[in-house]
Amino acid sequence: MEKSFPLDELIDLEELQSIQDSFANAAGISSVIFLAKDKPLTRFTNPTGFCSLIQSTEKGKERCFRSFLKMEKIALESEKPEICYCFAHGGHFVAPIKINGEHKGTMFAGQFIPEKFSPEQLQNLEEIAQEIDLDPGLLVKEAGKMRIVGEGVIRNYSSRLFKVVEILAKRCMQAAELSRVNDALKVAYDELERRVQERTAELAEANEGLRYEITERKKAEKTLRKSEERMKTMFEEAPLGIALIDSLTAHIYEVNPKFAEIAGRSREEMARINWISITHPDDVQEDLDNMALLNAGKITGFNMNKRYIQPDGSLVWINMTIALIKVEDKTQPRHLCMIEDITERKQVEETLRKSEEKFRLLSENSIDCIWMVNTMLRFTYLSPSVEKMMGFKPEQWVGTTLSSHFKKKEFLKAGFLAAKAIKNYKTFTHVTFETKMLNSKNEEVDVEISSKVLLNSQDKLIGLQGITRDITDRKATQEEIRKSEERYKTLFEFAMDGILIADIETKRFKYANPALCKMLGYSPEELKGMSVSDIHPKDNFEHVISEFEAQARGEKTLAQYIPCLRKDGTIIYADINTTVALVDEKKCNIGFFRDITERKAAEEEIKEKADELEKFNRLAVGREFKMIELKKEINALLEKLGKEPGYKIVGDV
Repeated sequence: MEKSFPLDELIDLEELQSIQDSFANAAGISSVIFLAKDKPLTRFTNPTGFCSLIQSTEKGKERCFRSFLKMEKIALESEKPEICYCFAHGGHFVAPIKINGEHKGTMFAGQFIPEKFSPEQLQNLEEIAQEIDLDPGLLVKEAGKMRIVGEGVIRNYSSRLFKVVEILAKRCMQAAELSRVNDALKVAYDELERRVQERTAELAEANEGLRYEITERKKAEKTLRKSEERMKTMFEEAPLGIALIDSLTAHIYEVNPKFAEIAGRSREEMARINWISITHPDDVQEDLDNMALLNAGKITGFNMNKRYIQPDGSLVWINMTIALIKVEDKTQPRHLCMIEDITERKQVEETLRKSEEKFRLLSENSIDCIWMVNTMLRFTYLSPSVEKMMGFKPEQWVGTTLSSHFKKKEFLKAGFLAAKAIKNYKTFTHVTFETKMLNSKNEEVDVEISSKVLLNSQDKLIGLQGITRDITDRKATQEEIRKSEERYKTLFEFAMDGILIADIETKRFKYANPALCKMLGYSPEELKGMSVSDIHPKDNFEHVISEFEAQARGEKTLAQYIPCLRKDGTIIYADINTTVALVDEKKCNIGFFRDITERKAAEEEIKEKADELEKFNRLAVGREFKMIELKKEINALLEKLGKEPGYKIVGDV
């Protein structure tokens, strides 16, 4: 049975520590590797003050150890690297190292948080501090210094480190197997020499042993060739671009197919050029500065994003990691360079940047307040317009709960809708509703809220986003409209004069008030749909129409003495004033009817009396004329007789 070598016997620990430190420093993360026996293989790189403080007590170390075992178990069960969170809410990249199916150890990287600790998490940390004999205030203070890094960034850099460690472990495993064979060969060869010297008589047997040893050597050489073939296959088929570069001359010794593909050149072309010549001019200086530090021994490796210029002039973005490697000729130090094409990711980042810029411009210039809350209904973002709307600066709202900006009664509706959206986020679209929110003076402001769920790139719920609009003016306008409609309804319903509304196009009645219904003897339902011809006598209809047309032309302001036909067949008279207005977005005639039947009857009676008086007056005046003439004749006779006139006549009629 083949001996199973532990990881600490396979790998040059100083080289492994150097690679780990290089990647961790470049990525700004912490890292450590444990053996399968849960013993540390490497020293912790870049531990955070937060984690170091927790591990400063025995209870803290014990809690951390249990967390590492739990996270290691999760990664082993999933058989792939995982992002896990410890008992103190710290994030870690956890990856099991397996060689030939055997678990050799586990790599941990991270000590980060994807976003600032929430108030609930800080409260939990205070409780944890007491449990592990720490000052709660000191632990919360260190928590405020915790690295905030996205899970994608941690996974990106940690995955590269894990791949290098895994490749290094496998390479060392193969070297150990070869060393074991070589050791066996040496022992056998020494034994052969001893036996040749001491037992010349046994030369034949020794020769047989020699042939056996030669056979074993050939087997070892075959094993070595297979190992080299595996290394070559790994080099040729690696998903990352790999190259060996002279650290002094920048000459490229060898590249794999992926490196040539990313650079846009053949492997033969790559072997004839200096790698700086294909680097974008704006990136060369940073590259040279890093290489100078590497050659001076101040760093053991570095990572950077840069651009390569392809033969057609187009640019390809790469993520490059360079580390110094050991070679037999120490006068010719070489670098291991690994590159990854991140052009598409850069394009996505640029698209995202432009999108964020558009959002920022929209947010900063929006009259309405744009906001976001997390799944705990705490505000994470508010646009500047919240200050004008509510009297609060955006930073005063960030971190506060949704419920703190409503009175209890109003929050019941808003909170219910928010909880419903979070619970059913996969099918929830959006909701718009009106409510009242509290401003900085604790006064209620009428607002309209439109909200929808907020998902990340993996379609996981991360909160809600929405727009809040101040509708105080709109509410006031609506109230004025309501009051106006109420006044109109009161005027319409209780007016003493009849009011009739008719569609200009169809000539049909739309509405009639109670006064007109009473005047004509119809119910509102009966009048609805009737026309002008139905309420005027046919023998007077042409006269009625001519009166209305004259009124429409402005020749008259009032159509007087218009006969109207009641339901019972009797005729009444009305003065009618008409006007045109929009009703329900349609042009309509509005007629105001005043019943003058009694007035007309009274006027006719007065006219009859006046006629009679005129007739009587004419008779009286005629008699008076005859009396004056007679008096004049008598006076003339008296004058002839020489007497005084008998009658005094005043004026001439």
